[in-house]
Parts: sequence; C-alpha cells; structure tokens
Amino acid sequence: MLAVRDPAAGPDLIERLSHDPHVWTRQAATCDARLPLPRLVEALAVPELACSAGANPALPPREMAVVMDEAGVPA
Repeated sequence: MLAVRDPAAGPDLIERLSHDPHVWTRQAATCDARLPLPRLVEALAVPELACSAGANPALPPREMAVVMDEAGVPA
C-alpha cells in the first residue's frame, strides 16, 4: 500500500496494485490519479472499489456524469 504513495511509481505499477489481493491496497491504487483510465472505469463497477474510483481526481467528467446518472442524482 505504501508503494502507491511513491511519487516515482508509474501508471503500470499503480494498475498492478489495483489488482492486489488486499482490498486496502486496491482501494489506494484506485483513487490514485496515475491509474490508467481503462482500469479506473472498470473499477467503478467493482463494489469494493467504486467509492475510491469515484473519488479519483483523474475521473473524466463524462464518466462522472454516467455514475451520477446511474445513482439517480439530478443534473
């Protein structure tokens, strides 16, 4: 989990950590802005990662709008 805090960690490492067996590590990786977009979007559909993925600052507005629509939040 500490590897996610390393500023030198690249997107490949962050993506690998987003598949870690430990949920806390997956969640830490999923909310990291270096996580590649395809994995970030995939994580939105994983119950234990959805909250972390939704809080990721790299989440594009169009994906955020989809999440909000699915949750029934009015525009």
